[in-house]
Amino acid sequence: MWDLKTGRLLSILEGILEANFSIAITSDNSKIVSGSWGAIRVWDLNRGELLNTLKTGIWVYSVAISSDNSKIVSGTADKTIKVWDLKSGELLNNLGG
Repeated sequence: MWDLKTGRLLSILEGILEANFSIAITSDNSKIVSGSWGAIRVWDLNRGELLNTLKTGIWVYSVAISSDNSKIVSGTADKTIKVWDLKSGELLNNLGG
């Protein structure tokens, strides 16, 4: 994470071996969601702690967070859109097509 005003490096979230294709921040600035090979990861923004790993088994190319911070939406290599519960990590819907 970088300070936009100074350009100073603030912290590094470690523990991912793969490339991250997408990152989103909750509207309350409390969590970061990242998408990479086989997983979506949810991080505590203030502590830099990994909170949850949602296993996908496939490349996650994009992630977004609902405006009420309750859901994650992901786009994956299998051409589906998945809707996840942010808090529990439960898969709520799998939209194919």
